[in-house]
Amino acid sequence: MNTTTPTLDQIEELAAQYPSRFTNINQTLQSLRHARGATSGPQEATAAAHYQDYLKNGGIPIGPNGSMPPRTDMLDQQFGSASCNCGAASPCCLTGLTFSCSHGSLRMSLPLEESDAKEPILTLITDKQGSPNNHDKITITPDLKPSGATCRMSDKAPVLRITGTYTGDMKLSAPVSWNVTYHDASHLGTTSFGRFASALKYSLFDDISGLAKFLELEVLSCARRSELNSIVHVYPRLEWGAEAFSFEIKATFLSNFTFLPGVTLAGEVSGTFHTDTFKVGAEFSTDDKPMEHSKSMIPFLDRILTRMQSLTGQASGHKSGSETRSKIEVTHKFEFGKSTFKLLEHPSDRTLIGIDSEVNIGYAPLLGIKCEIDVIDLVLTAAQGFPPAAGFARALQKARDAAATGYGDKDSAVQASAHVALKLAAEGTVGGGVSIKRSPADTTWQGSGKVEGKIAFSLTGVARAEGRIYVVEGSFAADSSAITDVTATLSTLTTAESAAAKGAKFKTKIEWGGIKVKYKAVGRAGWSFGNSSFERAGELIVQNEDTWYENTY
Repeated sequence: MNTTTPTLDQIEELAAQYPSRFTNINQTLQSLRHARGATSGPQEATAAAHYQDYLKNGGIPIGPNGSMPPRTDMLDQQFGSASCNCGAASPCCLTGLTFSCSHGSLRMSLPLEESDAKEPILTLITDKQGSPNNHDKITITPDLKPSGATCRMSDKAPVLRITGTYTGDMKLSAPVSWNVTYHDASHLGTTSFGRFASALKYSLFDDISGLAKFLELEVLSCARRSELNSIVHVYPRLEWGAEAFSFEIKATFLSNFTFLPGVTLAGEVSGTFHTDTFKVGAEFSTDDKPMEHSKSMIPFLDRILTRMQSLTGQASGHKSGSETRSKIEVTHKFEFGKSTFKLLEHPSDRTLIGIDSEVNIGYAPLLGIKCEIDVIDLVLTAAQGFPPAAGFARALQKARDAAATGYGDKDSAVQASAHVALKLAAEGTVGGGVSIKRSPADTTWQGSGKVEGKIAFSLTGVARAEGRIYVVEGSFAADSSAITDVTATLSTLTTAESAAAKGAKFKTKIEWGGIKVKYKAVGRAGWSFGNSSFERAGELIVQNEDTWYENTY
């Protein structure tokens, strides 16, 4: 009986050399990893148990003095008998890979050093001009033992398999290289303005990592050598500059569902995105694709317009003559001072992208709102769900029905004039300026500045139904008043905040003060609740306070 007491290290070496001598090699390796965190007693018990399993399956015992069984050469028969562990009898073996590109020599070596805690990721920028597209030439040199002419692999040499935006197999019997291009750039824009908008989005208001395309590199040899596998992140060329340039988005929504977008430009900004250059200035026209060009490059503008449209309730389709009941105009304008942006390779971290940029932005305004919104249906819905306001709700409903249908012929004596109006109105702006900058070696942005302010809303109105010949006897007047506001804040993040937010640069919060209506009714109750005179007053919460938008980007 073998009485040798093996260590965990010795069992791991036996598992690497003779995996077939263990009943379940995967369970053995997992058990050994768990035992590493235990005390000496459980470690010894684990090593002894797996050693007995190794011997039962015909394993060669460890020597009395702790000497290990002689090494045997592990050959990969599928790939030309390439050696997996570089044993003494190996005809040839692959021990590592070295990566370089057009921007410099050594970029990454595999397997990674134990001191290298980063993932096996290499970031490339395809900014070298060539045909048919911009590219970055990558070269992978296999480390073969023995090197030179004495290492003669057959045609079935270990293979580097590439999957992703480019797919192919390359033999690793010698250095391999190819031009890595940025595939499928259609999402970057098809017009000069589209490329500008996309460039600005990724540069300032979105995560730049969203631009990356991915290649997975896998070595097919020796049961797929995971320590030689890697991922390549591919970025397009992106650089732009502006001396003095302004961009204003204006969107007008009418309650007959008419949407009138517009963009006004002044000055000039130019740059290159992927293989295409762009130049945008005051002479640019948005007539060809106004809806596309008016889309907000800052997401909260779209959210505000959507929330304000929702205030119109079910009345958004009603019209009175040729006039619509609601009109919402939202504007946003930013002005560049001297600003530049360029993607570069990071000087010290192969896994990251480098950015060289300084951007100065004046918001004139960050947010502008001018509106008259018919909120009667919104108020009506709230009143119908609040029993103390039942009379108010009935008055609003009668007035709404009268306004929507009218009574008889307008020239006849039986025509009633129906009036209903509850208007939420506002006109104001929030403006200011911010600056951000970043050098290629940085991993976060440095920023300064804050934009903050309020836009006040008022709500006033009347609801009444009257006529020379009353279809419904009596009259009802409901006067209401309310005040609320939208608070808009945009600021740059501190270095710590930017790092926690994965490189974000700004934070924005838009808060809505809600709607609270005070109403007072005076008149003869002749509709559905008797003919007595009355005076009623109350307060109705139509909408609670709410955060319309809060995000970092």
